[in-house]
Amino acid sequence: MSTPPHPELPAAVMAPDAAELFDPARLERVTRGRLPTMQRIVRIFVEQHRDDAPKLAQAASARQWPALQLLTHALKGSASQVGAGALGALAARIDAGLVAGREPLIDELAQLAELLMLTVERLQRWLAEPPASTAGTTPPSPAGDSVPGPGAPSDSAPLGGAERMATLRQLQQLLENQDGRALALVEDMRAGTSAGTALLVLLDSLAQALLRFDFDAALSQLQAALGPTLAPRLTEPALAPDQATARTLP
Repeated sequence: MSTPPHPELPAAVMAPDAAELFDPARLERVTRGRLPTMQRIVRIFVEQHRDDAPKLAQAASARQWPALQLLTHALKGSASQVGAGALGALAARIDAGLVAGREPLIDELAQLAELLMLTVERLQRWLAEPPASTAGTTPPSPAGDSVPGPGAPSDSAPLGGAERMATLRQLQQLLENQDGRALALVEDMRAGTSAGTALLVLLDSLAQALLRFDFDAALSQLQAALGPTLAPRLTEPALAPDQATARTLP
């Protein structure tokens, strides 16, 4: 692997403040203020990533750059969804460098491991704190933090054909960017989708992938579903398990 020049490590990454370490307001926006979903996301993050520091060190010491890139790529997406801005920014920086063929600096990897430890500790404290009341409220989104494009469906206005496809395309864009707001859009779409339809089955599967921070799996599922015959089939009844192997979404 070649080693292109490294830009300087940003000072904000070196000494994150509390909001950069973990911003609960960001997580509230991602989940539309649904406290059980917020808590579940945080628990899953802690369970999946609390042991990543030795994995990062092992991959780096063995110069296993593909393995290291997979780890930083996963951290980048997970941190974005949970609201860990400093960790996500540094993981994204190292991930982009590895993709470009640049070996990470020792200081970068040490800082990533330190940020990961601090973030996990902060999230564990947040889980132990008495929850703030979020029932019935959705924090206002700052400029640039709202979901772009067409509005998400409401419970009283299920998606029609053209609107459904526009919103699914919007969702694809969020998944491609590993944007944590994809989960809120999926949840809103589920609320406006009729029970027993293939669309609801797809949305349920996407929600489960996003709760695991698996943006790549969610994107693959959505891309497999988005085809020329999708629109008329998403409103059909879901297939019985014994029919699923014979016919799936395109």
